[in-house]
Amino acid sequence: MLTALPAATVLERGEHGIRRVAWAELALVEHFRTFLERPDRYLRHLLR
Repeated sequence: MLTALPAATVLERGEHGIRRVAWAELALVEHFRTFLERPDRYLRHLLR
């Protein structure tokens, strides 16, 4: 991932347009963290 490069600029596109964000602010990163902390809890919601 290019975002893994030191000093990379992360751009997020959404209803608000395009804006610069910190890596940790991305929803995708929060989902990764939640999954890695407790995969069973995360997958339970997906497998219903």
